[in-house]
Amino acid sequence: MSPGLVYEITPRCNLKCGFCYNVWPRDMGQLDTAAAIAMLSGVLEESQAAWLAYAGGEPLLYEGIETVVAAVRSRFPHVRQGVATNATMLTPRRLGRLIEAGIKYIEISLFAGDCGSYRQLTGAGAFDAVRCSIAEVRRHGVPLTVATLLSLATGQHLETVMDIAIALGANMIALNRFIPTGRGKINQGQFALTTDQLDGLLTRANRKAGGFGIPVAVTLPVEDCLLPHANYPNLQFGRCYCGESKWAIDPLGRLRTCEQNAEVLGSLLEASFSTLVSLPAVKAFRSNKASAACLDCRRFASCGGGCRFAARDA
Repeated sequence: MSPGLVYEITPRCNLKCGFCYNVWPRDMGQLDTAAAIAMLSGVLEESQAAWLAYAGGEPLLYEGIETVVAAVRSRFPHVRQGVATNATMLTPRRLGRLIEAGIKYIEISLFAGDCGSYRQLTGAGAFDAVRCSIAEVRRHGVPLTVATLLSLATGQHLETVMDIAIALGANMIALNRFIPTGRGKINQGQFALTTDQLDGLLTRANRKAGGFGIPVAVTLPVEDCLLPHANYPNLQFGRCYCGESKWAIDPLGRLRTCEQNAEVLGSLLEASFSTLVSLPAVKAFRSNKASAACLDCRRFASCGGGCRFAARDA
């Protein structure tokens, strides 16, 4: 897998999702555009990353994001830049500015199939705005992924969200299983799935995806020994690359192994990328498998041991 970076450019968000996995406080601060560009320039030069995704919080709340994107495109034209957004602020004008700056793909989150449920889950009545944004992105011809959540509270909306994604022209659907970190750890009683419940949702998604002509991907790794991937032939499963070829950078420019991991390796403003990725903490993270048998498992290549932060029922 080509190396890549997820830059959580701002901690701020205009939604109040109870399942949010962000591990830092919303008032922690963020780098200004000059500092962000300088930090990214050093990391991209050293890491030779092939892709860079801007996330948050809500990345469109960072007013200088287009300036950062344009600077990266100018200095590193080979890096494929994308943005993961809730799309509530993705007006046609803002979308045009992002595309002009150099954004090559967009991921939009859609957690419910109707306005009332969306408001209940996120605290915002923005369901129609999100649907309009999805259609607008495809009108511009930008590759689009619609991402949704596999959880206890959102499971009833699975097929409806998939239908909306198809109807509005998405190129891909991403199924993110609930991970109990950040605010989600506090509220996991509302969202956490047992293995049997996750199997039920994957079975429904697999059935629905059989009639689609686009990839439907399970983007947070599920252990192949827990739920054999072969049981869901219409879904694409990925493995864990965190702390290996995928890294997270928080709003203050600090490197972490992944978005769900609260452990900070160090500041990229003070230490080089190569120094931080060589720390013992990285090896310890990668060695933290679901069980001692993972390294010898013939299925290990398909899941990489699964997500280190997923709750597992015994």
